Amino acid sequence: MAELTIEDSSPGVAGLHLDKLFDHLYRVEASRNRQTGGSGLGLAICKQIVLAHQGEMKASASNLGGLKVTILLPLA
Repeated sequence: MAELTIEDSSPGVAGLHLDKLFDHLYRVEASRNRQTGGSGLGLAICKQIVLAHQGEMKASASNLGGLKVTILLPLA
């Protein structure tokens, strides 16, 4: 497996949102809507691309205080 990990610093995402981040149209911030920006599709599309390649994508808390996204893909 190949692993790609992306981490950022604070602010992070509350733990209760981590399982839903890749859901279609899900937004963590209530202030983000169609009028102010963001459609809630980006991470859902990314996850579908990873799944189409028999991979796995997950979100967790970063040691830097923000979000950590890990993508695992099988090697050819």
